[in-house]
Amino acid sequence: MTAPSLPPLAVPADVAVLLGRELDTQETALAETLLATVLRRIQARIPDLAERIADGKINPDAVIAVQAAAVARVLKNPDGYRSEGAGEFSYTIDTRAAAGFLTILDDEWAELGVSRTAFAAPVTDGYAASRMGVTDPSKLFQYAWPARDDLAQWWFP
Repeated sequence: MTAPSLPPLAVPADVAVLLGRELDTQETALAETLLATVLRRIQARIPDLAERIADGKINPDAVIAVQAAAVARVLKNPDGYRSEGAGEFSYTIDTRAAAGFLTILDDEWAELGVSRTAFAAPVTDGYAASRMGVTDPSKLFQYAWPARDDLAQWWFP
């Protein structure tokens, strides 16, 4: 089942407000693309985003704020400069720039109700639990060795 797609929540005007200036034509086109990318990233981590917004569990203004902030960070520094010098010109590029530089910060995820340590537990069919006779096979190593040690008696009479 695929998550229902949301209409774009944030618009380039939201990014312009954060930047404190109007966007030119190229920046507007880039902002639209980046806003859609950020929304896809949010939906990848919160697949039921549309339902949570409809139920009032997530404020749509929070999603707009997170989208706009992530895009504004890129537009403020599109080349990803971290530091720059004047004499014998030198500069350092942020390592995140190589990875796309479009990031959602931990406190922004928290604003959307996602904790930093949130993860999806794997779905299992219960094979190991039923075969080994334990309720949690991940704890099996603590109190049982499924291979037993009867092979050692074969080799060392």
